[in-house]
Amino acid sequence: VSAAVLSVVVPVLHDTDALARLLPALAALDPPPAEVVVADGADEPACRALCARHGARHAVAPAGRGAPLAAGARAATGSLLSFLH
Repeated sequence: VSAAVLSVVVPVLHDTDALARLLPALAALDPPPAEVVVADGADEPACRALCARHGARHAVAPAGRGAPLAAGARAATGSLLSFLH
């Protein structure tokens, strides 16, 4: 039986300040999630840069509630998904 792999999906819309605090906190978990996928409803360059700096995957999504959640789920590769909204 293979171990479950956790992907954390974070939908955002103009949330770079909160994301700048969240990404290091997720990386500091023991163990950290296998991947963090940020579903960006605004496709902001600052969000893209934060993701690159912290090793998170950046997925572009339409603005709204459901569309970013779905886009993040599609981009995730883990067998378990956790959504942080």
